[in-house]
Amino acid sequence: METADVCTLQSGEWHVEIDAARGGQVRVCQWRGHDVFSPARRGAWPETAGAGCFPLVPFSNRIRQAAFSYLGQRTCLPAPEFAMPHALHGLGWRCAWSLQVSGPDELVMVQNNAGGAWPWPYAASQHLTVQANRLTLALSLKNTGTQTMPAGIGLHPYFPRRPGLALSLEAEGCWQTDGADPGIPTYWSALHPPTDGLRNVSPDTLDLDNCFTGWSRTARLEYADPKFRIDLSASAAFSNLVIYCPAGGESLCLEPVSHVNDAANLPGLDAWQQMDSLEPGDCLTGTLSIDVCEPA
Repeated sequence: METADVCTLQSGEWHVEIDAARGGQVRVCQWRGHDVFSPARRGAWPETAGAGCFPLVPFSNRIRQAAFSYLGQRTCLPAPEFAMPHALHGLGWRCAWSLQVSGPDELVMVQNNAGGAWPWPYAASQHLTVQANRLTLALSLKNTGTQTMPAGIGLHPYFPRRPGLALSLEAEGCWQTDGADPGIPTYWSALHPPTDGLRNVSPDTLDLDNCFTGWSRTARLEYADPKFRIDLSASAAFSNLVIYCPAGGESLCLEPVSHVNDAANLPGLDAWQQMDSLEPGDCLTGTLSIDVCEPA
C-alpha cells in the first residue's frame, strides 16, 4: 500500500475528494453541485484547513494538560500549538493514511500506530461509500498490542454556514465550559426539554464549543438558498456530539464522538460518556450516514 495525494469518489451525483496523505481527510464533498462539507483547499492539513471532514482517533477532542493516567500508566501527549496546553483530536488527523481500496463509489484507507506518543499500538481504518443520495463514513480502531488500551473515535465534519440555515437535533444535556479555556468541560447541565434551543435554530444565534450527551444520534440541516437538506444519522458508538459553532464565525461542526471531552481525566462518567477500553484484538467502530436531498 502506498500513500496518495488526492483521490476521488465519482459516482452518480456525488463528487468526493479525499486527501489520504494529509490526515485522511475528506477535502471536498458535493452532491448535485451542493457542498455537503465546506471545501478545504488542496494541500492543506486539517489543522490549518478549518474545513472538510477528518477522523478523530485514538481519542476525540481535548485531553486536559495533554496527560492522563490509565491502569496505573501515566501518558503524556503532543499538543498542537494552537490548542496548548491540551492535546487535541487524537493522532490520525496529523498522520498520513494509506489507501487500501479505491473505486468510483468506495474507498478504504488505514493508519497504523506502533507506539510512541500513544504507547498502545493500534490500526485505524476509514471506509467511505456513496450511493444514491447517501454518503457513509465508517471509522474503526483496533487494538493491535498486547495490553488493554483506552480508545475513542469521532468524525469532525465542517458544514457550510449560510444565512437562512436551520439546525435541528435533540439532546438530553450538555457539558458547560469555561470561556477562558474552550472545550474543557467544567460541569454537566440538562436540557429541558431535550429539544430546548436546538429546533430550527439559526447557527448565527449560537456560540458553542460544547459536548452534548444523550443526543438522538440524528440531526438535520436545512438550507434556504439554495434549498437543500442534510440529514445525519450516527451509530450507537457515536453516543455524544460536539458542536463547534463560534459566535460571528464561519464554522459549523457537528462532530459525532464516542466519548466526551477530557473523558480520560473525568471520573464517574456514565458508560456512554467514557472512553472505551479495548482488549488486544478488540475493535471500536462508529458509522455516520449523511442523506441529502433537494426538498420540493
